[in-house]
Amino acid sequence: MGYGISFVRFEGLNESNVEEVFADELLSEHPEQYLSLEFRESLMLSLRSHGLRFEAHYYDQTDSLELDFGTFDLRLYSTQIGLSIPYWDSNNEKSVMIIISQIISIIVDFGLVGHDPQCDEFIRDTHDVELHFGLSKAVVDAGMKKLGYR
Repeated sequence: MGYGISFVRFEGLNESNVEEVFADELLSEHPEQYLSLEFRESLMLSLRSHGLRFEAHYYDQTDSLELDFGTFDLRLYSTQIGLSIPYWDSNNEKSVMIIISQIISIIVDFGLVGHDPQCDEFIRDTHDVELHFGLSKAVVDAGMKKLGYR
């Protein structure tokens, strides 16, 4: 179980089309949403140039790049980018949240718009991921405890 944020190159992203956009159904109608491998590699190099450390893997079958940051990962697909953060205690540390906020800022600077379904917010500039992750993690932890898992 984890916290996820998705990003697309789609300026008109809003409440009425968010599900369609992230289901890749609008790509044929909006080819500007396509993220070329060169674009994704450029984003990866920008993350590295900002001092971020990760292992990168390319998956030919899905035409995707996975950037493994150790406790969370970033997947770069041809139509969207997904940030996946497991609800581990280590991911709730300030140092990890600073890195995640920096990643979000760089992705937005590349012209992408994000959607955080946990709080149903669109990300066009900054996003308080520390607050929203902490609140979501608390709900998950309480539910796990109630079920006897913690």
